[in-house]
Amino acid sequence: MKKPYFSITENIKKLRESLEEWRGTPFHHHARIKGIGCDCIQFGGGVAIDCGLIDDFQPPKYSITPAGNGSSDGLLVDWFREHSDRFEEIPVESTLIDGDYVCFSMSNLPHHLGIVDGFHWFWHCPRFQYTLTRDNKRTRGGVQKNMLTDSTWSKRVSNIFRPV
Repeated sequence: MKKPYFSITENIKKLRESLEEWRGTPFHHHARIKGIGCDCIQFGGGVAIDCGLIDDFQPPKYSITPAGNGSSDGLLVDWFREHSDRFEEIPVESTLIDGDYVCFSMSNLPHHLGIVDGFHWFWHCPRFQYTLTRDNKRTRGGVQKNMLTDSTWSKRVSNIFRPV
């Protein structure tokens, strides 16, 4: 097992700063602009770029709904596995650490992404949950922090990828 990327104090600081900068960014499918719009996948890529984990993020074309992908395993998991030099897949039962990327099953396919921040918390960009933007306006969907122990999310964890 390789050393986790976010086991280094400087990298954890970058992670937390990036997550806060993305907070409240409204949901917008396929977008990746802080404060303007993103989806869960582009949010994850943006944070990885902000933290120096990757230089660029070009995921394969993906649908807003899991069924639209046409992949039995999900394009999201495929992308992480193709980038195993930067993301190590770990068992779902593993103890999570800051910066772990968690895939959630939606309609039985891994199609939603979150980033762990603390033992019980994760950041993600759901499309339907209400959140507050950085200027405290209520918006439907957007980058927010939720409890990973909430059954809405905990029962949907399908894959975990640890940045290395």
